[in-house]
Amino acid sequence: MNTHTDKIQQKSKSTANAVSQKQSNGKSTFQFVDNRPETISLQKLQKTANNSSQAMQLATVILQTDTATKKKIRAEGTVDEFEKGTSAGSNGWLGVEGYRSYYSVSDNTGHEDTGEVGPFQNDYTNPEAGHVLANQNGGDGGDAENIFGQDGGTNNGKYKSFEIAMRKDLNKYDDDDDVKFTSYLAGTNITSGKIADSGLSGGESISSDDSY
Repeated sequence: MNTHTDKIQQKSKSTANAVSQKQSNGKSTFQFVDNRPETISLQKLQKTANNSSQAMQLATVILQTDTATKKKIRAEGTVDEFEKGTSAGSNGWLGVEGYRSYYSVSDNTGHEDTGEVGPFQNDYTNPEAGHVLANQNGGDGGDAENIFGQDGGTNNGKYKSFEIAMRKDLNKYDDDDDVKFTSYLAGTNITSGKIADSGLSGGESISSDDSY
């Protein structure tokens, strides 16, 4: 014997099936909108959290080769992850004698833009803390694996031109298109430490009394 509760449940299922059938037939559907104040507040908080997370999103560099004489640094992701990074900190690779970098940006149609720079000889004429992956291209200056002691003339010259060209190519693509970036750092003995030490070590043995 069916109870009153059974009849209500059967009616509910029937109504749900009817709604489902209408949706599958492409007819107009009815949706409930939750306008309760607490729900709206939660939605706003979630949106703020999402926006904050996106704003702080940085491209992550991976150290693929880690020997005393060579560091291969790689970053892969989507265009939106290569948007904006942070200023260089004081910690990074020391003893880098030469380096070169390469990037590619591509979409799902097969279109691709690429760029490369180097190899450069790093003579530390004017040593600076330089990004491997540039600030403007999503590089994290707080990541010591993304910073190295770099001659300031190159950092602000040919390497910066390479970074600007990469930025221009990134701007041509959609946020979800693919990016690949690779740098090779070479030296006799590459270590990690304060970039300032790298600049001082080469000049400490030169006296102002020495003749040129």
